[in-house]
Amino acid sequence: MQCGLKEQTPEARATLVCLGDQPQVGEGSVRAVVGRFAETGASLVVPSFQMRRGHPWLVARPLWEEILSMCAPETPRDFLNRHAAEIEYVNVNSPSILSDLDTPEDYLQSRP
Repeated sequence: MQCGLKEQTPEARATLVCLGDQPQVGEGSVRAVVGRFAETGASLVVPSFQMRRGHPWLVARPLWEEILSMCAPETPRDFLNRHAAEIEYVNVNSPSILSDLDTPEDYLQSRP
């Protein structure tokens, strides 16, 4: 995540944090997160399904420096927890934002 933030262009106002083990996340969920940022300019936008936060989430540039300065054992979850009061949640109708596909079997089972 830190490497990705370092490579952003100066014009980037925010970045979307997507997990590689969630290829099933739908376009609608991504558009909902990005759309909420466009509407509100919130520093953090996180999708929610049935009151559980998921991925991908969006973080605005003013918070990047904090992420860039994080060191192990700190995690992105720690970062989100520190900023819980600032999160702008967007409800989505897909549980895909909560599911990881960690094995080939998981991937095959997720296919329609």
